[in-house]
Amino acid sequence: MEFKELLSEFKKLAFPEGKYVIYDSGPLGARGIRRVHDLDVVVTNDLYQELLKKYPETRKDATKFLRIVKFITIGNIEVIPADCSLIENIEKSIKEADIIEGIRFVRLKDLVIWKRKMARPKDFEDIKLIENYLMDKERTITFVTANKNKVREFEEILGFSINNIALDLDEIQAVEVEKVVEHKVKQAFEKLKKQVIVEDTGLYIESLKGLPGALAKLFDKTIGYGELCKLVLDNRKALAKTVIGYFDGVEYRNFIGEIEGLIAKEAKGDNNFGWDIIFIPKGFNITFAQMSPEEKHKISMRKIALEKFKEFLRHKL
Repeated sequence: MEFKELLSEFKKLAFPEGKYVIYDSGPLGARGIRRVHDLDVVVTNDLYQELLKKYPETRKDATKFLRIVKFITIGNIEVIPADCSLIENIEKSIKEADIIEGIRFVRLKDLVIWKRKMARPKDFEDIKLIENYLMDKERTITFVTANKNKVREFEEILGFSINNIALDLDEIQAVEVEKVVEHKVKQAFEKLKKQVIVEDTGLYIESLKGLPGALAKLFDKTIGYGELCKLVLDNRKALAKTVIGYFDGVEYRNFIGEIEGLIAKEAKGDNNFGWDIIFIPKGFNITFAQMSPEEKHKISMRKIALEKFKEFLRHKL
């Protein structure tokens, strides 16, 4: 049976959200790591009791773990109650599960921990496959940008080299950077068919009700950043935001870095990077554009977003 057919079979069961997570070989099949012929599902104990009203139970003596294993077999799907699963915290595993095609699969990191407990020959084989898969994924991240300085900064903070390519992508006109990034990163994946990241920034000025946001370039083309300063009167508070979007064809994540600051009364510094000439980060009395690159990178919203992305990659290993 093909994996998509297994998923269709599972979806027909209509298990309640927050009551189950697929583990063992299922997460490997969902990512194309290896072929899978059945699904193992851990459910909360209360859901298992409900299922017992409809399906017969099988019990086996698991002498290795000094316990009795209970499960229900529904076609190609084996359902196990949480108290028989060796999953220490079912609620946490469900909450942190990767959602693929609307179905919850245990995170690969958690699956490795579980397989080490099981310690069967096939578990060690799967662990090796997972580790190779994650290492290959990390090495093949493609950053879609034409800005080589951004690539260099990303590599310095991440600690490894990333592929880089410039693509002509449609950019939706939206104030919210998150919407722009998600649209762009999914376009990029459709063109490249491999895991990609994109990055964008926005400037949110409180007295302008959050404008220009991700439309800063449009404001610059129409009125210029110098004139934008003049629109801001008494309340000069602003928020600078960077969003990094990651997509591998299955999983979409964004990583947000934000810093507070003020809009300068006039543009100052070298205009090397957009609205840097009008944004004064909190705790400073000079604009981003007046800082050295090293000084700016230490406090920038991009660094905050990158550190979150780096942590995400670390947890996937």
